[in-house]
Amino acid sequence: RFENMASISLDERDWLERNFEEEEIHATIKACAPDKAPDGLFFKRHGIKKGAIELKDYRPISLIGSVYKLTAKILAERLKSAIGKLVSGYQNAFVKGRQISDAVLIANEVLDWKQKSGDAGLFKLDIEKAFDKLNWAYLFTILRRMGFGNRWTRWIKYSLTTVKYSVLINGGPVGFFSPQKGLRQGDPLSPFLFILAMEGLGKMLQKACQLQWIEGFKVGSPTGNNVTVSHLLYADDTLLFCGADRSQVIKLNLILHIFEAVCRLHTNMSKSTTYPVNSVQNLVELAGIMCCNIGSFPTTYLGLPLGVNFKGKEIWSGIIEKFEKRLATWQMQYLSFGGRVTLINSVMDSIPTYHMSLFPIPAKVLEKLNRMRRNFLWEGNSKDHNFHLVKWAKVTQPKSQGGCGYGTEDIGLWKEVIKAKHGELTHWSTNVSADAYGVGLWKSISKLWPDFAGNVTFRVGNGSHIKFWKDIWLGDTTLGEEFPSLHLIAAEPNSTIASNRSDDIWDLRFRRNLNDWELNDIFALFAKLQPFSFSPQEPDRLKWGNSRKGHYTVKEGYHSLCSRNSMIDKWSWKHIWKTKLPTKVICFSWTALHNSCLSQDNISKRKFQLVNRCYFCHKHTESVNHLLLHCPAASDLWNMFCCFFGLSWVMPFSVRDALERWSSRDVDKAIKTLPSMFFGSSCEKLSPRFFSPYKIVRRAGPLAYELELPASSKVHLIFHVSLLHSAHGQQVVIAPAPLPLIEDWNSPYLLPTFLRIDGSKKLVLLLWNC
Repeated sequence: RFENMASISLDERDWLERNFEEEEIHATIKACAPDKAPDGLFFKRHGIKKGAIELKDYRPISLIGSVYKLTAKILAERLKSAIGKLVSGYQNAFVKGRQISDAVLIANEVLDWKQKSGDAGLFKLDIEKAFDKLNWAYLFTILRRMGFGNRWTRWIKYSLTTVKYSVLINGGPVGFFSPQKGLRQGDPLSPFLFILAMEGLGKMLQKACQLQWIEGFKVGSPTGNNVTVSHLLYADDTLLFCGADRSQVIKLNLILHIFEAVCRLHTNMSKSTTYPVNSVQNLVELAGIMCCNIGSFPTTYLGLPLGVNFKGKEIWSGIIEKFEKRLATWQMQYLSFGGRVTLINSVMDSIPTYHMSLFPIPAKVLEKLNRMRRNFLWEGNSKDHNFHLVKWAKVTQPKSQGGCGYGTEDIGLWKEVIKAKHGELTHWSTNVSADAYGVGLWKSISKLWPDFAGNVTFRVGNGSHIKFWKDIWLGDTTLGEEFPSLHLIAAEPNSTIASNRSDDIWDLRFRRNLNDWELNDIFALFAKLQPFSFSPQEPDRLKWGNSRKGHYTVKEGYHSLCSRNSMIDKWSWKHIWKTKLPTKVICFSWTALHNSCLSQDNISKRKFQLVNRCYFCHKHTESVNHLLLHCPAASDLWNMFCCFFGLSWVMPFSVRDALERWSSRDVDKAIKTLPSMFFGSSCEKLSPRFFSPYKIVRRAGPLAYELELPASSKVHLIFHVSLLHSAHGQQVVIAPAPLPLIEDWNSPYLLPTFLRIDGSKKLVLLLWNC
């Protein structure tokens, strides 16, 4: 019998078993991924073991029909809302609010404590084909013990018993048969049903700890705040914590055999491992009782290091190796700058993210990864050293701040473990541990608290955890900073808001009577406190200051750190990164905004000796601003644009000013992208060796065509000469004539010419008069 099993209430049971509603079905269909049923192909590959010989090497795959899949998804969404109440904190998979990193953090912190307090054993188990062997009778028993009704149980039974399998022999199916156990692969319900079934093992282990059959790992003071961790489950990834005692291991082995007999989940001991904690003299004997392998620390759990010095570089060797393999493949291809930007953003930056969710990256490892990213960005597959045009510190800023965007809960078992191990400084943070055991992950994480606390304010509920004088809860500063004279004489400077209230009125206490000159401060303080309202039934919460909803996310925290470490850029960089232009054009515009293109003045800064003179006008020195704005050739083209749009224009000094003013004009979004289009298309290479006047017009054409401006627009699209040969069989008539909008146009560089295609469109061809 499973005792102390959590159960749902009668109201929750009725809610789970209610009839299906049209809105619920519609929402479920909308929530399906685009490539999944009911309107897509979702089957990609069959589950087959490499080198399969026997039937057991093949994984049964359920090709689920659309109607059943929608039904199962609705039931899974309902079950998801109740499963957090039914599953203990020792399980972290498929429960809202719990993360895979929680299990790794708990395992490392518990192991770190045990390594300083005595010998023990840790067992990492492999459950063989967990989904395929689960006993249905056991599952239905668990559901009934958790309070699920008959109707819900019938629904689950129907979803399991209607499956039929067939075996392919010589390429064709040979009959059908029904399974007697197991869960469907690919069924939305299966993960939730499995963790409910694993809750039985958890209750057996907890009962064994209560009966002192096994010890588990006890964290914290023996006489004070402590918590015992006997196991950690993440789906079928299982860790068991036990004392290094023969009798305990025998009883642990007995529990596993009883659980296997009840639910048919077999533990493959040939793939399971025992790890000694400290010096275990009888390790071989303990491994023989369990019939498992012997391992040693460091090892891995859920893909992250376990029992390792988190400051060491060895845990990052796999990440560096993945970087090198990716780069070796990409460097064999001819990728544009824009393509390399996309690959770094979407692939390389995501590789170390999982490790960095818990482990601080060493400075030398970060420097090496940055060097690999930096060299790939600016050099690509070139074996020669190319110029790195923009400082890496600028490149790694978020796109909103002018960079490329490269990244350099109240109840939970993890929180109980941390509080027991390190102690609680406030409701929001732990003590800074300096003891011998304080070498775990949390010590490194807790060092970030000052940075985090500087960006939060407090949302007052019952006021039991927020400090009256020292926390920011009323206004933009603490009351202690706003009223320092009163704070100095407060009877309890560290008191909470709730302790300063009595019978719903303010009851402030001071060490002495107030002087006359302090009365104004106390009147001002009470005037500020008077309109404040409380929510006695709600707990106090933290509010992230930089978020509109007050919720903290990793993205918000990252942007906060970046803005703190750099100058605030008020210009909206979305006018560059959010435009529907080719990536190469966007990247060039970004480089030009940083004044880092290879103009002759920038080349001379790199200690090259050359005569700095503009290739066009031969009158001025060549700079980014001159080539793109102030050279007569560029200026004529800018004036041409302004005439098209009927705009008055005074040429700004810098590219940055030009884009800022152009983007602030009240014109169509497509028109706002024309400066970027002009920059990127005309100045692919600023060096005179690669730059020709004809190239400006030739490359500007297809970019403007991609904007797909409406026919009613006053904008005349700019096409290049190759249009004459790619009109898809249409007759093209070239009619040189002055434009009506610019009859007085007189430029030594540009000659406007009309193009007509079937008489239906007017196009403009800008030819260089040279």
